[in-house]
Amino acid sequence: MATDYYIICKRCGKKVELKYHGEKRALCDACQEKVKDESMRWRTYTDKFGNKVRVSETTGRFEVKMPIWGWMGNSFKGNMERRYVNGNLYVGGVHGSLRHGKGKMIWSNTGNSYEGDWDYDKMSGKGRYTWASGNYYEGDFVDDEFCGNGRMTYSDGCKYEGQFKADKRHGKGKLTWPDGDVYDGQWQEDVRTGKGRYQWPNGAYYEGDFVSGEFSGKGKRYYIDGAVYEGQFKGDRRNGKGKLTWANGDIYEGDWVDDARTGKGKLTWPSGRYYQGDYVDGKYEGYGKLLYSDDYIYEGEFHNNGRHGKGILTAPDGTATEYYYEKDKKVCKVEDATEEIIARIYGLAPQKAAPEASAKTPNYEKQEYPDGSYYVGQLLNGRRHGKGTFYFANGNVYEGEWFRNKKDGKGTFIFASGTRYEGEVKNDKINGRGIAHYADGEIYDGEWLNGKFHGKGKRTLPDGRVEEGFFENGSFVGAVKPDPQD
Repeated sequence: MATDYYIICKRCGKKVELKYHGEKRALCDACQEKVKDESMRWRTYTDKFGNKVRVSETTGRFEVKMPIWGWMGNSFKGNMERRYVNGNLYVGGVHGSLRHGKGKMIWSNTGNSYEGDWDYDKMSGKGRYTWASGNYYEGDFVDDEFCGNGRMTYSDGCKYEGQFKADKRHGKGKLTWPDGDVYDGQWQEDVRTGKGRYQWPNGAYYEGDFVSGEFSGKGKRYYIDGAVYEGQFKGDRRNGKGKLTWANGDIYEGDWVDDARTGKGKLTWPSGRYYQGDYVDGKYEGYGKLLYSDDYIYEGEFHNNGRHGKGILTAPDGTATEYYYEKDKKVCKVEDATEEIIARIYGLAPQKAAPEASAKTPNYEKQEYPDGSYYVGQLLNGRRHGKGTFYFANGNVYEGEWFRNKKDGKGTFIFASGTRYEGEVKNDKINGRGIAHYADGEIYDGEWLNGKFHGKGKRTLPDGRVEEGFFENGSFVGAVKPDPQD
């Protein structure tokens, strides 16, 4: 039904009836479409599929002209070639304005490309992403990311095949370097982390724990010369506890620091010989025990891989003699040693007397500590070494022999509680033979290990009862030595 309301189109001059009173418009329908098209600045072309396509230079919108329906945008489904205003190119399936199905996308600003499955404008399914640098990924995609199983090939010749998550190697995978090195194991966010195996082209390999791309944790390493190490690693090196077995049958088991035997350890030869004790940088250094092939046993101090200092040499018949050694050579019996010999062996220089030191110890110095404790005795390069007395802040006192800042040799402990110990000490602890008198009247005379009754000994209790025989970790086990445990 015609109305009495109308306007004159300002573009073509035609009379246009209004649908209702007060409708605001200045153009007829045809002119409005023309103005709209002009503002879109359409660019038209025929794609490789024969479609007539137009793209707006202002909005980027694509439309396809259909024989019956005319220009279609969001409702078009099928294959088309999209030439983006910014130079990007897409060829493949679309669903309206979205890339959907099989297709290939080329980004003009980077030169990178993707060819494969699309799911409503996202790379999802199977596909291949190629960088302009030559790197490429083939495999699973989820929501525009590498996710699932895939293969990454790098321009430098490296190849990775395995699992991905969020564009990163994550899960299980194998990385092969162009020089032949291979890692096969677990990954976390592009980094070798978890359980894995690293193999070199020469046949050597490491198998075990990885953290942040490094051998770290427990692992096993096989060397090209036939040696095998099993134990702890940190920072790609043997660190912690571990066992190294050489091809000739030699075995070292003990502590490691940065690939070197350092700490406590035991080296055993196929002949049955062994060294057990302290190590520093792969050498015998400190206190140890060495069994020779002729069944002689040396137990004492070592330096630079040789006997150096005081030690006991025990013959096969059980005869034991205590000697001083220098650079692995026997110098003299302990009872025959002069002050000059001892000073030469330990590198002790004449010292100035401390003001508080007694006249009987003219070559001693004094060291004081922040907690109130102090030491009066011999020093070597600023460390307690030789003979001296340490006064603890809690009232305890140790008087005796020292080796490189540790109580080591013969000594006496006097505790503030009234307990007194006299005997052997090793590595800062009561170790060896000694006798202890306790404040409550108890007495123990025998062997010790790390401050506890251990070995053969006699314990007299305050009530007069006596335990004589063998002890383990401070407890009496009987008059007969216990059988070794499996």
